[in-house]
Amino acid sequence: NFKTAIFCKGKPKMIKPHNYKPLISKPNLKHFKDIKKVRIYTLSIPDVKTCIGSTKKCRKLCMIKQGNFKRFKKGIQKGYEIRYKFSLQDDFVNRIDYELKTRKVKKEKIKFLRIHVSGDIYSQSYKDKLFAIMKKNPDVSFLIYSKSLCYDFADYRSLKNVGFIQSYDTRFKSRLDNKYSIATIYKSKSDIPKNSIDCSDSDLLAFQTARQNKPIALLLKGKIDITD
Repeated sequence: NFKTAIFCKGKPKMIKPHNYKPLISKPNLKHFKDIKKVRIYTLSIPDVKTCIGSTKKCRKLCMIKQGNFKRFKKGIQKGYEIRYKFSLQDDFVNRIDYELKTRKVKKEKIKFLRIHVSGDIYSQSYKDKLFAIMKKNPDVSFLIYSKSLCYDFADYRSLKNVGFIQSYDTRFKSRLDNKYSIATIYKSKSDIPKNSIDCSDSDLLAFQTARQNKPIALLLKGKIDITD
């Protein structure tokens, strides 16, 4: 075990974790629409085995099986597995906290983190670790979609820097709460209800919409039949 900070003249000094390596991924082309306002970083883990709330339909539509994810699946999944193994460790909170507080890209600290482009909350322990990370970093905005509605996310919603979104296609449908944001996948823009906000191309808009507890629409990626 180790401490991530020591106090020197009243100010905390971060201590680099043992065998430290960055776990947070840089922005990609999907975030091109947001990049002029904020650089969106991501933290992902493997799909399926961590997606405890996924349905057969969800696994069929999974974006990890499409586009560049499909083309470079082997390399991408290897990185996700590494992050998953770190997430099981007791020092996971300290590692991500250290990275958020010290890492800079083009002289800028990380200000926005999308959790789980791939993967989901797979245990109470992991859920609690993510909460601790988000609470320790109030200056970072966090966006997270989840189907793991077997857990209580009142703690996530209590943090002003967190945009938590329920995914409609979950096997825990009875736990969906209409008072808060629910994301639904649609085949085309014409299918999107007027009261829903299309956040397909913007995680920043998704965060803002989640904070307002409005319905979220996501457009289907690829030519896949979404009927049951």
